[in-house]
Amino acid sequence: GSRDPDSGPAAFAPDVAATLSDATLLRYAHLSHFGPFQDPDTIAEDIMASFAGFGER
Repeated sequence: GSRDPDSGPAAFAPDVAATLSDATLLRYAHLSHFGPFQDPDTIAEDIMASFAGFGER
């Protein structure tokens, strides 16, 4: 999460996303490293939205 910007995946996620042509980096300012536990509905909705239309290219 954005509350822990200097540790874990949040520290290197922008670089990873920048190297992937179809990547979208989502930031959740209200969440910490445990975002999926803190707001599971939002995380699940965003995951499902990212797969919408997958394979139709």
